[in-house]
Amino acid sequence: VRLAKQHNVTSIADFLAARYGKSRVVGVSATLFATVGVLPYIALQLQAVSSDFKTIAEPRPWLDGSRGVVHTDTSLIVAALMAVFTILFGVRHVQASEQHRGMMLAIAFESVVKLLALLTVGPFVLFVLFEGPADLLARVEQVPAVADRLAREGSPLTWVVTTLLSGMAFLCLPRQFHVAVVEHDHPASLATARWLFPFYLVLVNLFVLPIAAAGLLLLGPQVNPDVFVLQLPIAHGQSWLSAFVFIGGLSAATSMVIVACMALSGMIGNELVMPYLLRRQGRWGAGGARDMGPLVVFVRRAAVVLILMAAYAYERIISGYLPLASIGLISFCAVANFAPGVVLGLYWRRAHRLGVVAG
Repeated sequence: VRLAKQHNVTSIADFLAARYGKSRVVGVSATLFATVGVLPYIALQLQAVSSDFKTIAEPRPWLDGSRGVVHTDTSLIVAALMAVFTILFGVRHVQASEQHRGMMLAIAFESVVKLLALLTVGPFVLFVLFEGPADLLARVEQVPAVADRLAREGSPLTWVVTTLLSGMAFLCLPRQFHVAVVEHDHPASLATARWLFPFYLVLVNLFVLPIAAAGLLLLGPQVNPDVFVLQLPIAHGQSWLSAFVFIGGLSAATSMVIVACMALSGMIGNELVMPYLLRRQGRWGAGGARDMGPLVVFVRRAAVVLILMAAYAYERIISGYLPLASIGLISFCAVANFAPGVVLGLYWRRAHRLGVVAG
């Protein structure tokens, strides 16, 4: 964070380029890699909102009595709306510091909404659908298939690798870097974030296992586990709770997509498009480069639309083939490639830009 402020860094690509002598090759490589690598992460959010909406939108009967639902492509509508949101709230004008205090406040609020939704549905599962944790555990033990699925230990190596990938993603996903480093404003807040962020993660994950166990017991393996948290309240007549959970999920997905697109569009503009346009303007003379502000905003807005359309195309191709967590891991693997350059670049003086690009 200190180095980022010192060099007025605007993205993870800018950070890597600054550390390796303002290397254009490093900046461009990181931007291209991030743009392709983060598409699955944005597609994941589109698929999550789309599947959640289909879960809570009950099909209405047609006039002849047959069941039907208006066949609309929810993912496309969500992608279009998120493009509008991002352009309106994230790419309204160009700021040298790339800081958006109002947007960060809104995202912090959305994070609280998501947490409250999970902390509401968790006790509902434990103490309304069951008579407490002991009752849930006893019911799980009575069904060997569910007990085996919950108790089965995976490969320790897989657990270690997944944990490392998650740690690298926390540092290297463009949206994570943007929120944690670029938007960082008050040095004192870093001390709070050190304990508050892990505490938040513990609270978010507190009821994951009980909800998974309850879903397997009450809904069965045929229901997609990604929507257990919505289906459990619906199946027991608590539509208000499902609506609250849907709002929490929608707000979380929206904030993730907006910041990811905002960060990527800034990288594309700063590292790829604007240097090319500035070189061309230079050939035309200084008169052509008087006010680049509107052009920078246009480039970033166009990048937001293209990124979301590409993510939508990706979501259409992989829809139904992969669970949401697996789609996220694809992006984690992609951005993990930045970790050696970022971490070693902080501590190893002999690190070289060619090593970073080759890595």
